Amino acid sequence: MLELNKIYCMDCLEGLKLIPDNSIDLVWTDPPYNIDYDYDIYKDKKSDYFQWCEEWIKQSYRILKTDGSIFIKMWSFNMPRICCVLDVNKFYIKNIIVWKRHSQAGYMDRFLGGYETIIFYSKSKENKFYPDRILKKSKFTRRWDDKKEYKGRLHDIWNDIKPVTCGSLKH
Repeated sequence: MLELNKIYCMDCLEGLKLIPDNSIDLVWTDPPYNIDYDYDIYKDKKSDYFQWCEEWIKQSYRILKTDGSIFIKMWSFNMPRICCVLDVNKFYIKNIIVWKRHSQAGYMDRFLGGYETIIFYSKSKENKFYPDRILKKSKFTRRWDDKKEYKGRLHDIWNDIKPVTCGSLKH
């Protein structure tokens, strides 16, 4: 059993196994993109990447409460396969969120990426979604552009959240 409000540095599959069934309201994850990036302690190229993803998705389903949600921030190229895994594992799609951001990284053989994808699924159709609580606590106003505001509603294009990049958090 994991202690609440404590950070654990361990393999996610091992950590997920320590969480009881139907006990979590929300899973937020930003898995590696599997793009062959060489981090100091991790090589981002797994031959079994999508099998690994299916394992943590199954574990996420197990630990989520019936009305729970999962948000997965991912590289858009991986999104179709991950969505198929979520569908097969009985999740319900709620939104595809576009996080508009400016990136200097990218491949030279394609357009420079200007967004990241966040997919929002729920464990069941009884999913609880309280945008009014989010707005009251954070005073968010999602903007479609600089001229038009949608007060009281959250938009699926996020352009007002600054990115946190690798290395910006110190251990």
